[in-house]
Amino acid sequence: MSTGPSFVMAIASDSGSDVPRISITQSVRLLALTIVVPFAALLMGVDMTGNIAPAGAGMGVLSIFVMIFAAVLVGLIFARLSVPAPLLMGAMVVSAIAHLTKLETGVLPGWLTLIAYLVLGCLIGTRFSGITPARFVSGLGAGLAITGVAVGLAGLGAVPVAWALGMPLGHVLVAFAPGGLETMIALGAVLAVVPGFVAACHIMRLVVLSVLLPAMLSRVAKQKQRAAE
Repeated sequence: MSTGPSFVMAIASDSGSDVPRISITQSVRLLALTIVVPFAALLMGVDMTGNIAPAGAGMGVLSIFVMIFAAVLVGLIFARLSVPAPLLMGAMVVSAIAHLTKLETGVLPGWLTLIAYLVLGCLIGTRFSGITPARFVSGLGAGLAITGVAVGLAGLGAVPVAWALGMPLGHVLVAFAPGGLETMIALGAVLAVVPGFVAACHIMRLVVLSVLLPAMLSRVAKQKQRAAE
């Protein structure tokens, strides 16, 4: 499935599934999308010269700390409300409000943006923590197969949406790609896609799957129970 890895791991653990194998499959999917999406965008002629932070005067140190504090606070509230990627969404909401209201007009300084990229890369790499080479090879095929199917379906959906909205196909594909919310938003920023559009599409995908996946598993469990009787 292409919902959030943490959510999938929790469901797998509760259902008694092969958690390590599912973890490998999910990790391969995220890594493959992280690598493939930029190259696919290049083939579509998407400009790759964008940056995660727009050009402009850098924010002051005090403003950065105030926004970090506010972002963590809002993120914790979102976590209580079960919002996907609560800390990420909290930071986006706080930053958007601050810039829309002109309370803050600067952008993140380059050194902090570089740190954010490094942390994001490390976060993606930790998906493979505790996985042996043998286990990785055993789940590689399944991960690539799922990625191929998911990307194909995302592409089919992206074509009519891009046509209807008048947006570049590469931009819509990033918003529809079944990758991690944080990863896709970062890639979208590099591809100069509106972060709000990418976030909205991925959050809706996570919300829908968060409802459908438990329902589907419950139905399968009931069918197995009936068959056993």
